[in-house]
Formats: sequence, C-alpha cells, structure tokens
Amino acid sequence: MTAASRFWEASLGHRVVALLLLPVVLLLLVVTADIARWCLAYVRLGNAARAAARYGSLHPEDAGEIAARVKRAASGPDLAVGLVMIACPHGGTSGCPLEVDVHAYLTTVLGSALKRPPLGIGRDAAAVIV
Repeated sequence: MTAASRFWEASLGHRVVALLLLPVVLLLLVVTADIARWCLAYVRLGNAARAAARYGSLHPEDAGEIAARVKRAASGPDLAVGLVMIACPHGGTSGCPLEVDVHAYLTTVLGSALKRPPLGIGRDAAAVIV
C-alpha cells in the first residue's frame, strides 16, 4: 500500500489535519531558508569589509578601489551593496586606523512573497595603515 492510497483511505479528520499542517511546514521551511541566507550574507559582508580594510591599510589613498573590492566580494543575486563608507579618523598616516563601514540589502523569499522591502545589513572593519 502506497502513502498516497493510505492518505485517501484515512478518515476525513486525518486528511483535514494533514492538509492544514502542510502550509505551516512549508512556512517553517521558507523561514529557515531565509534565516540561513541572512547568516550567509552577514558573514559574506563581514569578510568583504575585512578584505577591503586590509587592502586599504596598504593603499589608504585609493578609496575607489577599496569600495570596488567590497562590492565585488559581497554582491550577489540576493545581496546588493548599498553604501560603503571609508574613514581615516586620524588622517591617512602610518599607524592610524582605516575604517570600512558597509551597508547592504538582502532580498528574502518570504519578503518578496509579502511585498516587503529588502532587509538591511551593516558590517564594519578596521585595519591599521602600514
């Protein structure tokens, strides 16, 4: 006896409960996938900010390339890098910190289905200028 035939031979109450649980289980799967994608995007954005800060510690005058490195490392089909801020609070001299602050937007499956705006994610990193 197959699972499909057992389903149709079950009582009406069992069938109703099974059919009502299906949307709940599907919603849990979608939410779990969105949380996993958010975690992946968070880590990817942090790695991109650190890589850009590392490059900026060697080339503090090249702000355009620092921002381009963040966008190349973090951008993807679901993650759009919005704002990249680069700051040298104490000037661009050797021994001073260079800070890279990155803001991006993640499009989620559930958010798309509910017509919600993308989630904002922000990460920052700092490196000492050599």
